[in-house]
Amino acid sequence: MKKTLLTLAGALAFSTALSAPAAAIGLVDIYVSPPTTEANKASTLAKGADYLKLLGLQTISMEDFETYTPGSNANSINTKVGTFTGTTAGQNTGVSGLRVLNAATRPKNFGGRYDMVGGANWLDSNDYKTVTWDAAAGGKGFTHVGFYLTDVNDVSAKLKVKATGQTIDMPLGVSGKGGSLDSGTNFFVGFGLGATYELLSITFTQTAGNDGFGIDGVVLAQVPEPATLGLLGAGLLAAGALRRRRKAA
Repeated sequence: MKKTLLTLAGALAFSTALSAPAAAIGLVDIYVSPPTTEANKASTLAKGADYLKLLGLQTISMEDFETYTPGSNANSINTKVGTFTGTTAGQNTGVSGLRVLNAATRPKNFGGRYDMVGGANWLDSNDYKTVTWDAAAGGKGFTHVGFYLTDVNDVSAKLKVKATGQTIDMPLGVSGKGGSLDSGTNFFVGFGLGATYELLSITFTQTAGNDGFGIDGVVLAQVPEPATLGLLGAGLLAAGALRRRRKAA
């Protein structure tokens, strides 16, 4: 199935209930926000919120890494949205594994990575070439994925995100060496899975071993079930009837 890259306006066309097919149909509702700077990250946050809202998604689980000790590291890190694992190492940074960082524990050469959601922490790739995310929400089903990335593609490398056998290329810029983005660029990535999953492997792959990234505000979401929508509609009708009775009284 051909990938579709959405603008937020175009996403309105996809804001309908998605019934889970027997098998995945490929990625849908793909949206990558325009890259911007740390000073303008509020714009990116707004676009991420709009993506969830325009598609009528319910957040099943969200991770902002604020409960982790800044500076901690491990090859695999278990979170509220599944397990992140460093699977292919890049350059030697002096510390092994993935890392949870904040501004105080961030190495000098990681200066383009920063918190997007929650106030302080983010998960850092530590310049691993491949990071695997086994996405899960405690046994609950999800149909959509969303997250914020920082400092991607700033040293002539290219980051690719792969899920359900399809690959999304992260944006490149016109500034910087080789068309790279400027250091510290951020953007939101969201996509639908074409089916409901309780566990899904997603990979982040860099073409170079010296171009890491930060990830934050990771969301697993779903389109409301038809029954839930029916209950919501009934609730709205009941609320309307109650208002009419009060006016009549």
